[in-house]
Amino acid sequence: MKARALLVLLMLHLPCWAFALDAPSFQAAVIEYNPIVQNPLGTISREDALGIMRRNVEEIDKLVLQAAAAGVSIVVLPEYGLNGPVFRTRDEALPYLEPVPFAGSRPCGNQSAIAESPISSALSCMARKHGIVLVANLGDVQSCSTQSDPHCPSDKRYQYNTQVAFDESGAVLNKYWKEHLYYEFYFDAPTGQLPKYFDTSFGVRFGMFICFDIIFGYPGLDLIRAYNVRHFVYSTWWVNTPPLMTATQIQQGWSEFFNVTILASNSGRFWYNSGSGIFVGGSIIASRYNSGNSPSNFVLVGSVPAAIPRDEFGAASQGVAAPTKYFRGLDLKYVNFNGSMVSGYHYFQLSVSGLSCRATVKISQSSSTNIGHMYFYAASGALTPLFPSKACGVIRCPSADTRKCFTLVPENIPPSSAETSFEVLELMVEFASNNMSATSVVPMTATGKAELLDDSGVRFTRISSTGESDGKYKLAMSSDGLLSKVPILNWTLFIRDLNTKHALAMREADKSASGLTAL
Repeated sequence: MKARALLVLLMLHLPCWAFALDAPSFQAAVIEYNPIVQNPLGTISREDALGIMRRNVEEIDKLVLQAAAAGVSIVVLPEYGLNGPVFRTRDEALPYLEPVPFAGSRPCGNQSAIAESPISSALSCMARKHGIVLVANLGDVQSCSTQSDPHCPSDKRYQYNTQVAFDESGAVLNKYWKEHLYYEFYFDAPTGQLPKYFDTSFGVRFGMFICFDIIFGYPGLDLIRAYNVRHFVYSTWWVNTPPLMTATQIQQGWSEFFNVTILASNSGRFWYNSGSGIFVGGSIIASRYNSGNSPSNFVLVGSVPAAIPRDEFGAASQGVAAPTKYFRGLDLKYVNFNGSMVSGYHYFQLSVSGLSCRATVKISQSSSTNIGHMYFYAASGALTPLFPSKACGVIRCPSADTRKCFTLVPENIPPSSAETSFEVLELMVEFASNNMSATSVVPMTATGKAELLDDSGVRFTRISSTGESDGKYKLAMSSDGLLSKVPILNWTLFIRDLNTKHALAMREADKSASGLTAL
């Protein structure tokens, strides 16, 4: 029997998240960094690749020095932060790869490690020099035999997108291979990898995951439920598709839904690849989104509670098998706001496959009358070709071409500016799920050009949850009248069955995709 869920998204005033002022905490930093990259693309020598990565290590070290001066215990670096996603083939990637040491190794000062894994050694020394836990992303290569290993690629090597953590002495705490690759045909998806985490000297356990992993149940959901992880380190090179699914919106919403901390480090390339933050239970400790067209680097620092109560949404996972499906269809309905809505309350209801959505809106009197590109919508199916989802919300589109709003296909279209504010904005959502314990509902709210709303005026809260027996519950997002003058770009609930894998067929269908679109 399908459980049913009732959710609410509304504007009221409630505190977003709070913890005792005297509770143990630690200082954390995430670095938004735009790496030096090769130009033009193509296969280069190992010596040239090392030269590029060493230059990035030097620049990152300056930023880590700033973070260390602020007294941080841990620093997280972005995905592709040492080289940029400039590869198109396995051979083009190879000069940038090295055998990344496993947990327990201490590469700094080890001559054999310096020779075999010079970038890992440099990062290890960086962690030791600054006395911090350092989390970085680089490419790992491991040899294999096609005779003894049925999964071994024909070139007899595994190539992995890898996140690695070093402790204050430079020792490797753990390393994680990215599970869900996003058009990264030059990397391999690992087989049989267990979820990876590490414990620190300051008493906090961190789960590890990379970019596109955040959309799926594994490894995040398993780390939360099976390994009691409440803090995550997250390296990303996110492809923003404004007004929906920008990096900081998904980071904040994921943190809110699962009531966890996420230390998210992204590229600072420009609006298309940017958005980093430190979020605790959805509360914004620090965040940044580069909405412009010029690259920039930034260090975000914040105080994070060492303990977070286990209060995530949903019951324990029942280990349901994850089907692999390829979704092409999209069931979409929407209502275009118009000039007659500038006064009074307005009520809407839309239903699509397995999703019912209602909205109550009252536009602020001080708001711009230019509301022609504002839409209330409900969608179910292939908002993106890579995974199915459901969504309901109010958004401002960049143009009258609604396809550019409701399909999450990366395009070189900058985010439009929000112009419409609301005195009342309420969403009521009801949907069906075969497995509510593996279903996530991520709130995404943005203003301006995809900047996050002030979380002190926004709350996503569970009203009740009676589990999978009847599966009825409410979720609420709220804000007070202080937001009545803040223009809304996006106000959406994004619903995902986390047990549904992304369409691996897409990896073979579009191998001409640009190397600069990694997630």
